[in-house]
Amino acid sequence: MNPVIRCGCAVLAVMLAGCASLYSGGQAPQQLPELEGVRSYQVTSCGQHGDGRQSLLVIQPQGTTSWRMLLLDPFGAPQARQIIEHGRWRNDGFLPPNPAARQLFASVLGQLAPRAGLSRVYPGMTVRREDGGEVFSQRQEMRWRIMPLSPSRESTGTGDGVLASWAVQLPDGAQWCIRRLEMAGEEGS
Repeated sequence: MNPVIRCGCAVLAVMLAGCASLYSGGQAPQQLPELEGVRSYQVTSCGQHGDGRQSLLVIQPQGTTSWRMLLLDPFGAPQARQIIEHGRWRNDGFLPPNPAARQLFASVLGQLAPRAGLSRVYPGMTVRREDGGEVFSQRQEMRWRIMPLSPSRESTGTGDGVLASWAVQLPDGAQWCIRRLEMAGEEGS
């Protein structure tokens, strides 16, 4: 086989593998929790392996069955753009797959869901209290751990308050500290 064709086939295989990874990793919620308006969060890489890198997470509801989630670096350049719609994740734009960001998005969705309605959002998800936080598991496999960073809570619009700041730890040890940012015109929590 011609070396140019062989190289082209190898490049195509790598590209297809990248596209296939768009649908792996990051649990997809089956039903979205209620959310009133756009939410913004400061996300900082923290914990034992964290480097203090900061990002902005923006969650934009697009009706009752779809949310757009953006992770931006300090200069406003997108690191990840995903849309969750009808229980499926999909890329929003031409960014390469970012499985870590998708896991972060999934954990934030789980945090915004009222605990009483968590099984509608993530069927089969269990939550157990451990070491002052909550461990979210599915099929006896840890998906993420939530640890409060402040005791204050905010309203989600459903009457069930969520933490105003928390840390998310993933199974690979990655950890993010997340803090809600108030947008202009919002009332304090």
